[in-house]
This record gives sequence, structure tokens and C-alpha cells, in this order.
Amino acid sequence: MAAPKRTTGGGIVKQVITHVVNPENLMRAWEIANKDDRVVEFVRNVHLPRNLKPLERVRAQLDAIEQLLDESPTDLVSETSLVSWRRSLTSLRAAIPLVETAKGKSRRAKVKDLQARTDALQGKIYDALVGDDGD
Repeated sequence: MAAPKRTTGGGIVKQVITHVVNPENLMRAWEIANKDDRVVEFVRNVHLPRNLKPLERVRAQLDAIEQLLDESPTDLVSETSLVSWRRSLTSLRAAIPLVETAKGKSRRAKVKDLQARTDALQGKIYDALVGDDGD
């Protein structure tokens, strides 16, 4: 039998998940990936300015998400996830000028929708990096 092929980046996560069978192994894998709490600290260090108008807050949140994606440990998420998140980020940024041209109730509804979609993207990334423990 040939030795397993060594991979880097997102491939190691797939390899770990494939070989993890019980909770003990899962905990060991998390401890290796999160050595010195690097993932938790990384996510904790992303800050948003306070007292922003709704669209300014969305822009700042998208900037923070982009920074998170640029600096995220690539061995913790798959390349597919990164590509998908970047596509969503680009889509949300492209929607901002459209929302800015709307007026009245339509604008408020679009801003609210854009905020919800941005929050959802940030939540997905956070869960993937930190892990969702089901609480």
C-alpha cells in the first residue's frame, strides 16, 4: 500500500475529516489546527467601527470579511469555501451602488436585506473557522 499523499492548504482539512472517526480524534485535530488559539484570536481581532450609517457599516463589515479571508489560515478551510465566500463578497459589494440609488421604503428594505446577507456570510465564515459547537 502506498503512503498517503501529503497535501497543503485546504486538502489537509479534508484529510483530517476523512480520518477522524471519534470525538477524541476530532479534539486532537482541533488542537493541532488551533494551536495557541490562533483561530480564535484571529477572528476576535476583526473589529468594526461604531456609529456608522447602515451602508457604511455594511462596507466596513465587508472590508473586515475580506481581511479575514486574506489572512485566514488556509489549512482550516477548503479552497472551495474560500472561492464561494469571495464570490459572495464580490456580489454583496456590487449590490451597494444599487441600494444607494433606491429611495424610501425600497431603500430601507434593500439595506436591511444587504445587512442580513452580510451578517449571514460573516456567520458562515466564523463557524467554519471557529467551529459550531451546537449551542
